[in-house]
Amino acid sequence: MTLAASQQLFWYFSYPTPLAPGGDRLA
Repeated sequence: MTLAASQQLFWYFSYPTPLAPGGDRLA
């Protein structure tokens, strides 16, 4: 897993909202 993917997963699970960094990309 790349660093970018790790950061996106971190933000997604920490703040699973449309406004969260990366959350809108994975939601």
